[in-house]
Amino acid sequence: MALVCSTLMLYSSSTLGGRKMAEVRKTNLDWYWECVRAIEDTFGLRWLEKKARQLANGNSRIHPIVRLWILAKQTLANATATRQMGFGDDLAFFFDLGSALKTVRQLPGFSRALTAARLKSPAWEKDCYVAHIAAVSLNGGYEVEFLAPADSQGVRTADLLHRNGQRRLHVECKKKDTYAQPKLDEDAWNAAAQKLTALHPALTCDYEVVVCALSVFDPSSTKAIVDLVSAVIGRNEEGEFSGGAPDCVVFIKRAPPRPPGVSGLWLSKSKHPTEVMSSVSIGSNGEPVYGSSLRCTLYLIDGHKLGKVLNTFNDARCQIPADALGLIYIDLDVSRIELGDHELYFRTIDEWLRKQFRSNANTRIAAAVLTGGIAKVDVEPNGGFHRTARWRWVIRNPFRDSDVRIPGD
Repeated sequence: MALVCSTLMLYSSSTLGGRKMAEVRKTNLDWYWECVRAIEDTFGLRWLEKKARQLANGNSRIHPIVRLWILAKQTLANATATRQMGFGDDLAFFFDLGSALKTVRQLPGFSRALTAARLKSPAWEKDCYVAHIAAVSLNGGYEVEFLAPADSQGVRTADLLHRNGQRRLHVECKKKDTYAQPKLDEDAWNAAAQKLTALHPALTCDYEVVVCALSVFDPSSTKAIVDLVSAVIGRNEEGEFSGGAPDCVVFIKRAPPRPPGVSGLWLSKSKHPTEVMSSVSIGSNGEPVYGSSLRCTLYLIDGHKLGKVLNTFNDARCQIPADALGLIYIDLDVSRIELGDHELYFRTIDEWLRKQFRSNANTRIAAAVLTGGIAKVDVEPNGGFHRTARWRWVIRNPFRDSDVRIPGD
């Protein structure tokens, strides 16, 4: 018999950046095999076996779950023989999905909403995300019901209905697609950098300005950024500043004093486009003497554009009934964001997404929850437990009652 304990959820901030929800499960090999069987029962064992044969015969265009199913069985067979268990993010996703399906397959509306045909379609990742959120909510104490994709009039509905006493929450889940890696528009950044460094004659000390942009640098943001930097330096301030332009956070820092007798520019290595401007004069011995300088650097976070996230939020809110209370989940592709940048990424989106909540707009939305896939996986060598940490960021509506409990909190 499998040893299956209730899932323990931990929330933390860490040096990895961002806030993470960690699901810790006490398991054994029987538990992992039950997850495999849940996948087989939901997708269909015969379909998986058929697709596995096609893959073996050279057909590479196979549903991703088939590859994971084959890998999971191989991993468990090896663990049975060696009593050693280990896997990465791919199988962590597979076993988490199997665990979620075990939990939610008997819930009302599941067979109507998450059919085998839908799970085999291009929309399968979104449906797997819905199953994951349903399992988290069920473990968090909510009664959960799957809703049909559309009502009797053909109008799209939310994905889930949560009940907790008299409280009812309509939940819409959005899965952002993997995006094309952006390319830097060097001409646009060079033009902006020249306008920033043109501020250098008014400086009384060296400054470093880092413009941090989500995905791409928008040249239409240049004036707002230059005005922001000019105002901050004029107030003799430094720190992190936003609000100047969407998709951007600006870091402004006074450079440390130069050592006595050193008049050269301060420069450090950077893999990002950097430009420095300084006043130069000639010393008594003919050497260049540099005045106060301004160095500006562009730093790109390789994630979804802010506008795309806001569009997803606006699309999701339309699926919450006008007379209901809603909750929106958006799963973002953060796989290419560098370790340490996740918190800044979520915080930047937070600032602009929070502005969508007003006293006369979006009042039916209790909160938006941003998630970002699997951040870290720890597996005990003997398979006794595994811990899956996921990126998670909650943006509450300040115009709603704060007693609305977000599943997992």
